[in-house]
Amino acid sequence: MQKQIFVVFTDYPFGTNRLAEKLRMSVGFTLNDNNKINLVFLGNARHALRELDEKEIGMNPVTKHIDMLSQLKASFFVEEGGGFGLKQNMDFKPLKRSELDALIDSADVVIH
Repeated sequence: MQKQIFVVFTDYPFGTNRLAEKLRMSVGFTLNDNNKINLVFLGNARHALRELDEKEIGMNPVTKHIDMLSQLKASFFVEEGGGFGLKQNMDFKPLKRSELDALIDSADVVIH
C-alpha cells in the first residue's frame, strides 16, 4: 500500500541545519518504493529552491538533496509569491496557502 508522505518546510534555509536535515531524511524515505514523497515549501523555505552558491553564502548544502529528490520523482509544492525565480530545471506545482489544508488532509504522514 502506497503511503503519501508530506514534508513541510517553513524555515529560512540559512544559518540552520533544519532544512538540510529534513531534505536528507526525505531522501531516505524514497528507499521504500511504496512511499510517495511530497515536499511542501512555504514562505522563507522557498529560498532553498533558488539558484544559489551555497559555499559563497555559507549555507548548509541542500542543492544535492533537492536535485536527488527531483530525480527520484518526489513532488514539489511551492507556495506562490515571493517574487524570485526558482531553479530552472525545477519541476514544481504552485500552491496557494488556502489549498494547504486539503493537500495535507490527503497525507498518511506529515513531517513539519
